Amino acid sequence: MEYDLALRFLESALAINGKYHGVKSLKVALSHHLVARVYESKAEFRSALQHEKDGYTIYKNQLGDNHEKTKESSEYLKYLTQQAVALQRTMNEIYRNGSSTSILPLKFTASPMAGVLEQLNVINGILFIPLSQKDLENLKAEVQRRQQLQEAVKSVEQGETTEEKVTAPHHREKSQTTVESSTEQASA
Repeated sequence: MEYDLALRFLESALAINGKYHGVKSLKVALSHHLVARVYESKAEFRSALQHEKDGYTIYKNQLGDNHEKTKESSEYLKYLTQQAVALQRTMNEIYRNGSSTSILPLKFTASPMAGVLEQLNVINGILFIPLSQKDLENLKAEVQRRQQLQEAVKSVEQGETTEEKVTAPHHREKSQTTVESSTEQASA
């Protein structure tokens, strides 16, 4: 039941991505890959192979043969093919010898947590850029420099505000004195 619900959701996402981003977009390729993963989990290797082939074709056309995503898709296609062949052999043994054949369980690759998180980040548009230790230190220094600059600007602004409050009454008194003097001179 879980797989059916996931499959329905991902196939809907595939259709929507195709409609809004184009059937040859990288989002559609990723959707094909995710649908293939669910079909693999259901041991429906024909459907998994078809979806992964579609995704591979998009990756190959958009990114070229040497891109990481194209290579990953190619490796996954090989893996799916091996699994499909193993399943077919097992089925042939069962048909020939009956159910008394010792059936080796199929090997399913559970995605490592890092892989799952990477897929979720890609789907949600979160990109992580790997940084070296030197890059991290430079970034930290830049953040500290900007914080110090902001603090300096705030203290200057607060100083000006305080200065305006102190000098403002003097300006008003001078203005009033000037107005009073002008009024006295005018009436004289």
